[in-house]
Order: sequence, then C-alpha cells, then structure tokens
Amino acid sequence: MIELVLNVVKRIQNDKYNADINIQYNDTTEDLLTTENNIDITLPDELKMIHDKFSKVHISWKRNDKRGYFVLLSLKEIYRVKEDFKTFATDFCLYSELDEKESIKQDLLSWIPVLYFPNGDYFCIDTRTGAIVLFDHEITEDYLNLHGIKIANNFNELIKKWSKVLFVDIYDWSLGVDENGLNLSEKIFDGIL
Repeated sequence: MIELVLNVVKRIQNDKYNADINIQYNDTTEDLLTTENNIDITLPDELKMIHDKFSKVHISWKRNDKRGYFVLLSLKEIYRVKEDFKTFATDFCLYSELDEKESIKQDLLSWIPVLYFPNGDYFCIDTRTGAIVLFDHEITEDYLNLHGIKIANNFNELIKKWSKVLFVDIYDWSLGVDENGLNLSEKIFDGIL
C-alpha cells in the first residue's frame, strides 16, 4: 500500500508534473488505539500501515486541465472532522428542507473521513459497509449532488485503483465511477493511465 503511494510520487516527479509533495515520516507514534476508541471504529489495516509510517502525506499536482490530490488526514484530524460531521449532521437536520435529511444524518454519523480535498470534499469510510464514499461539501446547497457516491468497495481497492491515475481529482465524480466504484475505463481518466 505504501509502495503504491510512493510510486505515484515517483511518476509525478519523473513526468515533471507541477507538483507539491510533502511526505513526513513518523518520528513518534500517534495513539492509534485512542483515536479508534474516540471514533468507536477500527480503521482498516491498510490505513493503519500508512499512519504507522507517515505523519503527513500531502500530494498535489497539476498538468494541463487535470489535477490530483492525496491529502491523508492525520489521526487527530480524523477525530476532529468526525466531530465536525456529528455537529453538522445535527444542524443539517434542524435547518435543511431536503426530504433525505434523516438519511444524510445517518450517513454523516456512520462515515469516517480519511482523505481531504481543497474544495471541502472528503473520501470517507462508510462504517456500515466498509466502502469509500464521497462527502460532498455542496450538500448544504439543499440538493444531494454527489453525496454518498461510492468511490471504492474498501480503502485497499481505493488506493490500488486511484493510484493508477495519480490520485486525480474529478469535479464530477459520477463521470469516473459505476456501481462498483472507480471505473478506470471511463473517458475522464484518458491521458493519465
């Protein structure tokens, strides 16, 4: 898993993308067990392996009309954002006029954010299924947009597939997925594979 992330870094550097790469190796061990207890979930082994090795992984690149991001939340950030999700879920149900607001609340309470995008979106682990889903920051606009779209069946699959396309960021993720998650044969991925 770690090798896949580092291979993306090598590809970006070798192909001379306009990139910002900040990877810091752990010199101390964050308390993984405390974080898991605080959010009441066991994180996938693959995610734990990355957190054991790195204290920070921030990869961003741009080339022509494509861009990519891989911003792994630290264990402390996972906890903080999860708490923000809880607050947001409560407030959302109080003020939203969407018919789906209770379902959205349950989603937010069941999701663990693990990867962040600069626009405010997150890839999250859905604790009910293990799938990776999209938290779309535009959900507050009183329409569903891409809330909950399935990106991968699990974290391991996400990294294996997404690394092949250099962690590309897609504005409309529905153009790059099917019912099983990322579909690398979709046109949106042309020129990256």
